[in-house]
Amino acid sequence: MSGEVKIKFVVTHDGAVRVWRNEDSTCGDEDAINCVGEVIKASKFPTQKSPGDAWGIYQINFGG
Repeated sequence: MSGEVKIKFVVTHDGAVRVWRNEDSTCGDEDAINCVGEVIKASKFPTQKSPGDAWGIYQINFGG
């Protein structure tokens, strides 16, 4: 397996990940993309200082 997995996600005000999506990953392994996305979804972030949601992007490169 090789390529980049790039996940865009939304963090709620209380630090939970509401949703994630594949953001043009070059890794062709859908299982790997889903695994990384679900790990991010299970993550807990600090409470936001301002009200509302925030978004983030996580990238990881796999060499093969």
